[in-house]
Amino acid sequence: MHLRLLATLLLLAPLGMADGASAQGSDLVLVVDLSSSMRRNEALPRARKLLQGLLEEAVGPGSQVALVPFGAGVHEIVRFEAANDEGGAAEVRSRVNRALEDLKARDSYSYLGAAIDAGIEQLKRFKELKPDRPRHLVLVTDGPQSVAKGDPAPALADVIASWDAKGMKAPDDWFLWYAHFGDPDEALTTVIRNSGAGRAITLDGLDDLSWTFTRIEMRKTDLGAKGGSAWTALVPFVAKSSGGAVGRRLRLSVGGTLPDGMSVTVTPREMVLVGRSTEIDLQLICTGAKAGAYEGLAVLVEGVGLLHWAEPRRIPLHFRVGEPRLTVKETRVDLGRVAPGATATGRVALVPNADAAASPPGVGFTVTRAPAGVKIGPAKVEAQAGELALGFTVSVPANAREGTVECRLRLDAGDTALSAGEIKVVYLVAPPRVAVGGALKLEAAAGEDATGELTLAPDAAAAAIAPEVRAAVGKALPKGLSVEVPAVVAKAETTLPVRVRVTGDVPEGEYKTTLAITAKGVRVDPAEVVLSVRVVRPQEAPSLKLPASLDLGDVPKDHAAELVGTFPLELPEGFAGTDIVLESGGTSKVISEPTSLALGHNDVSFRLRPASVEPGEQIEFVRVLARRGRRAREAGMIALRWRITDGKLTVKEVRKPEPLPFRGGGAEAAITIETNEDLKGKAVTLSLSFEKLPEGMTTTLSTTKAELAGGVQVVPVRFEVSGARPGAYRGKLEVALESGLVLASSQIPIVVKPLAVAVQVEGSLEGLAHDVDRSVTLVVTVEEALVQAVDVAVHVDRAGLPEDVSIQTLKTASLRRAGEVRVPVKFRVAPGAAAGSWHPRVSLEAEDGIVIDPSTVDLTVVVPEQAMVAASVVPPSDTQKSFWGILGLVALALTAAAALYVGRSKDDLLLQVNG
Repeated sequence: MHLRLLATLLLLAPLGMADGASAQGSDLVLVVDLSSSMRRNEALPRARKLLQGLLEEAVGPGSQVALVPFGAGVHEIVRFEAANDEGGAAEVRSRVNRALEDLKARDSYSYLGAAIDAGIEQLKRFKELKPDRPRHLVLVTDGPQSVAKGDPAPALADVIASWDAKGMKAPDDWFLWYAHFGDPDEALTTVIRNSGAGRAITLDGLDDLSWTFTRIEMRKTDLGAKGGSAWTALVPFVAKSSGGAVGRRLRLSVGGTLPDGMSVTVTPREMVLVGRSTEIDLQLICTGAKAGAYEGLAVLVEGVGLLHWAEPRRIPLHFRVGEPRLTVKETRVDLGRVAPGATATGRVALVPNADAAASPPGVGFTVTRAPAGVKIGPAKVEAQAGELALGFTVSVPANAREGTVECRLRLDAGDTALSAGEIKVVYLVAPPRVAVGGALKLEAAAGEDATGELTLAPDAAAAAIAPEVRAAVGKALPKGLSVEVPAVVAKAETTLPVRVRVTGDVPEGEYKTTLAITAKGVRVDPAEVVLSVRVVRPQEAPSLKLPASLDLGDVPKDHAAELVGTFPLELPEGFAGTDIVLESGGTSKVISEPTSLALGHNDVSFRLRPASVEPGEQIEFVRVLARRGRRAREAGMIALRWRITDGKLTVKEVRKPEPLPFRGGGAEAAITIETNEDLKGKAVTLSLSFEKLPEGMTTTLSTTKAELAGGVQVVPVRFEVSGARPGAYRGKLEVALESGLVLASSQIPIVVKPLAVAVQVEGSLEGLAHDVDRSVTLVVTVEEALVQAVDVAVHVDRAGLPEDVSIQTLKTASLRRAGEVRVPVKFRVAPGAAAGSWHPRVSLEAEDGIVIDPSTVDLTVVVPEQAMVAASVVPPSDTQKSFWGILGLVALALTAAAALYVGRSKDDLLLQVNG
């Protein structure tokens, strides 16, 4: 019994505390009546046993407990706080049990108000210390409040109300368990009933206090924004109970203040606990909703039955009711042409705002203006792409006069506001109409038929009648020239076939007549069509040799909507310009554009749409017509055969190729495909196509065929790219049967990298000697492999350099492979050049897609002052003259040799060779 009582006090947290508050224990204040009447019927020992059992499970690590004995007044209050471990909780339970054993029932009165006031004071202290814990006040007494005569004890309702004002609102911050022997205190039970602050339990007549308890949990309370005057919402709800509570019931209701005319109910009204955890979705039903925000509404959960203790928890509901509004997009609806006796449909587009979209309102209308006999209705609202469409029908009487008619409808959306209250409905009363294509010109020869077609386009009213359209020849034609026009039913757009037959000796020339087109109950426009027939000299039709049959092979079921076929023809001499057309002879549909044949070998292509796509062998006989000009003859029949299988091919993955170097090259890719056994052993072709490529850039697929192995297989693909421009391109890779039927396709990207060229400078030009060559070298480096040679233009900007200083360099550096290319830049200073410093610039240029870094090199040229040095100021002797003369000759020879070497240096030779 006591363990179950503890479960309730632990697990039922007051409103305002977060779900999942401390599960280690609750904060308890035990208020025990010690009036002398508690000695009757062993009330005090039973209360002591009840509370001691409660302590065993209600007090956990960190729990705070206070014992408030009372009688004629409040006795000494004892407070306990458990340490944050199980040992501390056990110690507190032991100390409180000893304090309960020491209680004696000796007082003459029972001051309930003072005891509850003191108990709430203790709970307030507990809240300040640990605000996130469940707090419960457990009052055990044996009857109503009794006070001394003349003592102005405060009313119980006033005590609880005063604590509401002090921030201890029940049941938000604490919960009262009122357990009593004998008659209850009416004032206290009234307070509990009106405020929902607690639960009153009578203990009389119960030998075994075997209580059952239930924990209440909620998953969601914010219902969000609601629109419309009526809506429903689901609130997930969980009740957790002890094993003894299985089969018990919980009562569910909605409390709170709502505007007049607005109500919120909950269903189901009761639920039965089926296990330790019972889940259910509560459905809230709102009617007469008024715009505004609602936060004071709550679902009240109560236990049903004397022995079922469930805290009457208030699950708060937060929601907002918006102001739904519908915008009428068009206030005029034009139904077009309506035939007398027909029915037309109209549509009014309504755009809801967010509040109306959350709960689409019902929309209707009333007819405020309509001609006699016209019936309008019924209305139907459908959601279409974020809009609401109000559909309606207009029935026009059979005797309605032709002309324009206007009706008016007043829209009604209940509590939802409308941007326009009235719309116009306009239509034209006109009989059903069939439009006929214009004049027809045919050419025929004796013994031949010429055929043509007139298009028939019925409007909706005519198509509903499905009239039979006929044609009659007006002006008589020459004898031997006849016209046949069979009647057709115009259920939809169709053609009226016209056949001209030359049966006699009709002179060549052009003959005209008229065709009168009629249809019962339908207007035909135009009712008369001109037919022009040109009679020409007959010519011999070509004689062609056709294959008896043509096998289209196996076709997967998923791709059998259209097949592609080709058959060869050899055209004999003298019949160039003949057209070949295929016509269906059975249930399938053959689509064949005229193939204009030339002398020699010709391939005739066609497409076929099978009538059946079920697996199995199919056959279709088609007629081959040889046509020259407007004359046609049957050239023969071909039997088309194919087999529909359950074959399936899927592209699972495409491995992207590595980026290509500048100007392209070869690249490897792979396509992973999966096929079933029906396609195993079949050959497929691969093709790669691009929608947009730079001019001059081409791609060639090297791998074009593969054999299907069944299951998952990887097909390597190699392609070559020439004339590439740097950039990223996306191609389409298709897998098709050899017949040309595409089974699957996927995208494959190709990336061409730009060419990176690095430039460095070797050497220095500071302190140039006069009349002596000096050079620096530009080292041009390419790391990537080159597909083709690349030319880099070299330009020199002298930047103010005097003409006495000359510069020589290459005009073009040709890059033919990865590595270095050295470009010398040679300087020579004339003997009379002035000294100074200059900064000439060498720039390198190449075509688009080549990145040169740096593309401009600044050089520093320093020309020093000329200097002359005197070797001696003393005249030499004859011996000295002779010695120094010989030494001078040797020096002159060495200087000349050195100058010759410098003048013929490697750089000088390179410049001379390259100009």
